[in-house]
Amino acid sequence: MVRASQIIAAIAISMASIAIVPSTALAQTGAASTQSADRKFSPESGALVTEATDYAAEGNYKKAIKRLKKARDISSLKPYEIGVIEQMLGNYYYKQNKNDDAIDHFERALASGGLLAADQYKLNKSAAQIMIADGQYNDGANRLATILSGADRSSPKYTKMIMQAYIQGKNYPAALPWAENWFGQLQNRERKHYDTMRFLYQKQGQDANQLALLETMTQLWPGEKALWNARMSLLVKLGRKSEVVGVYEAMYMRGLLTSEAELLKLVDFQAFYKNYSAAINLLDREVAAGRIHNSATIADKRENIQAHAALNARP
Repeated sequence: MVRASQIIAAIAISMASIAIVPSTALAQTGAASTQSADRKFSPESGALVTEATDYAAEGNYKKAIKRLKKARDISSLKPYEIGVIEQMLGNYYYKQNKNDDAIDHFERALASGGLLAADQYKLNKSAAQIMIADGQYNDGANRLATILSGADRSSPKYTKMIMQAYIQGKNYPAALPWAENWFGQLQNRERKHYDTMRFLYQKQGQDANQLALLETMTQLWPGEKALWNARMSLLVKLGRKSEVVGVYEAMYMRGLLTSEAELLKLVDFQAFYKNYSAAINLLDREVAAGRIHNSATIADKRENIQAHAALNARP
């Protein structure tokens, strides 16, 4: 069984990489701005925003926030000014690890009506990622999944992020389609990637998909006995018992059946499916090799198999 903690650790995403990008028009606060009048700062608000930017450059976010809040209190602010100031406030709160305050100000920026569509999109993505980093896994993933568009929607970066967030939020049904998208895009798949998909298929009870995955995994990692055993268990669960003997034989050929009990189980499988000759040959070979200890019980087993073989050979 693949555990959730293993999957989360294997696909962990560093949220420290979130970049909160101020409005593209933020630098255009001076007289040289080519923006229209409703997308400029007034001299009064512009001066305060410039002071805030200077304080932030020094790492003094508390003073930067005070200047921005003073600017925000100006009664004649245009939507553009409100949007940029709120976005900057969110940015500076985020820099201080005050995620709830950051999201609150980002929401106000988005509601201002003053941001360009491109800036709204970037800010929405940033807010969603902060929510995820803050432990609001499902809400953050839902938000990101809803707003993503264009190339971002199929980007491995975001498909992985949304998948991981849903897994951490234990919303496995929502995680699975994003995981399948992410897995399908991977160029160099590693064991942890297969384990992630297997974990989700287990959680969703998708046994056929899990079995198909295990068939590939036993080819890639043929020496891992646990994978073969899991494959056999699923075959039994799916009512495909006749295929179990083939898997068991493949394990035998790879030297994975090491105990006497396992070897005798293969003998029994072969006899059950009327592969009598193979069963007797295996029994004799393993007795000769000393891996099955010769005894009266083993002799009886051999005679029983021969009797069934003779019975089935009659016309």
